[in-house]
Order: sequence, then C-alpha cells, then structure tokens
Amino acid sequence: MGIDLIIFDFSGTLAFINKANREDFFAGLAGFDFDVHGEANIKAFEAVLPQFFNTAGSWQDFAEKLSFACSKNLDNSRLPALAAFLRASMGFTLYDDAQTAFDLPARKAILTAGNRFLTDGLVPKDVEIFTPAETTYLKPDPRAFIFVLEKMEADHQKTIMVGDEVERDLIPAKSLGIKPILIDRKNEIEKLPEKIIKIDSLEKLNRYA
Repeated sequence: MGIDLIIFDFSGTLAFINKANREDFFAGLAGFDFDVHGEANIKAFEAVLPQFFNTAGSWQDFAEKLSFACSKNLDNSRLPALAAFLRASMGFTLYDDAQTAFDLPARKAILTAGNRFLTDGLVPKDVEIFTPAETTYLKPDPRAFIFVLEKMEADHQKTIMVGDEVERDLIPAKSLGIKPILIDRKNEIEKLPEKIIKIDSLEKLNRYA
C-alpha cells in the first residue's frame, strides 16, 4: 500500500529553534530602546513576551506589537531591523535532513502548535500548514489529526505521522490508524509503544514513504 500523505510535526522534527543567549538577547533589545535593564525589568518583559508572540501574524507584526507596548522611543523605520533581530533570536532553522523529507513523492503537511509565520521561508509552498488557527485543536487531541486528514482528503491507512514526541505526535496518530514514526536524532528514547517506528534521520524516511 503506497503512502499518499506525510504529516510532520515542525519544532524538533523538521526544524530547531534559534535560542539566543539570554544576556545577548536582552542586550540586543536594549539597543532598540527597550527598558530591559535590571533583572526586575527583564522578568516583567519575559512575562508579557508570549502574549505578543502568540497573537502575531508575522515577525514584522510581532516587532510592531512589542515596540508599541514596550519601546516607546523606537522609530518606525527601525521596525524591520527589530523584526530581523527577533527572527534570528527566536525563529527556527531547518535540520540538515529536512530537505530529503520535502523531496519525497507523497503529499506533505505540517501539524504544529506554533504560529504559521514561523515556517515562512523555510517550508516549500506545496507543504500544507495546519496550526490551531485552522484546526481549533492542539495535539495530542486526535481531532487535530482528523482535521488534517479531512482537509487533505487522505486515507488514514495511507498516511504517516512523523514527530519527535511520542505522547503528543505519535500515540494519537496511531490511535487513528496512521503509521507513527519517531524521529530521535540522539537515540535517547529506548522503550516505545508497539508499532511505533524509530529513525535517527529524516533521510531514512524513504524506507517507509
């Protein structure tokens, strides 16, 4: 039976987050006139950061929201530079083996809890992106997977789910009859539920797709 659809998790599966050094990150923000001097101000900023990030529609939008709320002196002409700084500090980079997964002949989709803009410029245009904005459900809720299957008009028996988290990505997929494949690059997970396949590189996905 051929595979028609591959559903990927994004963070930890196809890409890793760019984690800037905390000190360097806040030093960079200070350069954009954010009041992040002293631990108290830094912790206050860290407390509100997620709400702006989670409601942003793009890196530019994220920069604008932050600037409006936290950097009263930032000139609008510097917003693109702030957006680039935020992307470099908080964005994602594809793993070296991600392109081999994108090159597979099956249709491809990403089911992620993150913002859609996090995939901008990283994922080919023929890969469908599903976030909570579309599904209204978060993994591991099986309804998130069902939403993808229905929108893609895919047969669960001809679908693979690839993820790096057993409980969130693979067990719910398995419960729906989707073939579950764990990507475990560091070979850290030894005991797996029955019928979950483990690979250490996306280059090995072609054995199953």
